[in-house]
Amino acid sequence: MFSDPAPRLGEVFARTKIHFIPYSYSPNVYRWHQFALNLLGDPAMPVHTDTLSQLMVRKPLRIRTGNDLALFIVLDRNGPVPDATVAIYQDSTSVYTGTTGTDGTAAILTGFTQAGTVRLTVTAQNHRPLRDSIVVASGHSVTLLNYTFLDSTGDGNGCISAGEAFAIRLWLKNNSHLPLYNVLCRLTTDSPPAHG
Repeated sequence: MFSDPAPRLGEVFARTKIHFIPYSYSPNVYRWHQFALNLLGDPAMPVHTDTLSQLMVRKPLRIRTGNDLALFIVLDRNGPVPDATVAIYQDSTSVYTGTTGTDGTAAILTGFTQAGTVRLTVTAQNHRPLRDSIVVASGHSVTLLNYTFLDSTGDGNGCISAGEAFAIRLWLKNNSHLPLYNVLCRLTTDSPPAHG
């Protein structure tokens, strides 16, 4: 049981009976042993093999309705927690899960259809479960209000000419009622070729 990185109750229980299988072919106490000992409970329940540690999670402030990629980092007092299960759920039909890698990070693609609050549960071997919540917001969190091309190193006409280096100044509006951090913008074009 202690050599298994994540033992389950059903597996541990079955192992206690394996030793007696060869002695159970004839009617005797060992056969009754096999029939009489039964697990009353969830066989998939994890068996903890150490003192339980407290989990911490870095989570997004909000998740957008529709397809959105949510990033979670699961930590304990020693650093990142690998193989933790992260579950986000709004009701029994909207459940999204992921497992952390060696860096403690889980990226979960969500598809919530309704705005509101969703539940977050994080579990890991030898850790207390963590329960939290996240806001699901509809619409875009950021709107582009205006932009300006800065081509002062080029011909200065305010357009991006072929072979010209330029910068773009953006004016953005935060449409949510919460602060935004680490806002990223992606520049695309349908006028090839463009190189970044």
